[in-house]
Amino acid sequence: MEKPRLHLTRKKIAQFIFLVMVTALTVSLVEATITYVEFQSAVKNFELQSTDLQVSIDTSDINLAINFTFTNPTAYRGFELKSLLTTFYYEGESHILIISPGGPRVGTPYQAIETNWWELTTDRELVINQYLNPFSNIKKQMTATVKGQNAELFINFYEMQGRFQQNIRWMITSRVNIYTQAFISTLTFDFQHALNSTLPNLHH
Repeated sequence: MEKPRLHLTRKKIAQFIFLVMVTALTVSLVEATITYVEFQSAVKNFELQSTDLQVSIDTSDINLAINFTFTNPTAYRGFELKSLLTTFYYEGESHILIISPGGPRVGTPYQAIETNWWELTTDRELVINQYLNPFSNIKKQMTATVKGQNAELFINFYEMQGRFQQNIRWMITSRVNIYTQAFISTLTFDFQHALNSTLPNLHH
């Protein structure tokens, strides 16, 4: 018995190729949509916690140590933690601070604000370069030594506190830089944490 022959016309071949392309495109779009939805959820729910601030005075230097926890509570896979920039403030006496809202550029208007927060150290960087997997967290400790005028101001303030030395309030501002593979871009997340009097461990 003669086997049936498969007759493919150019039209049928073109239709088959078109069907394959449409199917592949549909699958690709579905995957991209799922990735985007997971990405948006990850951006919305990304968390940074700061705990266990330790402060000590060594002659004229201030030593700082603080623990950070980076958390991805979603199914998104594609966050790479690059770095963390942190500034430490403590609550002292009211003073006038001159700031430049647009940065130190020529012609930028400066303004004066009254605040109780004194800056102890600016933009201390912690380099991480580590992937943050789905439903996981990464713990890191940042340490820093402060010298110079800022350290001297804090020591003078600390000594005036007497028996209230541990009742110093702290404010920590942090900027997390995260690289995303899917969108080939770097995102920044800004956080602010208040640490009350029970956390600092001060001694002189």
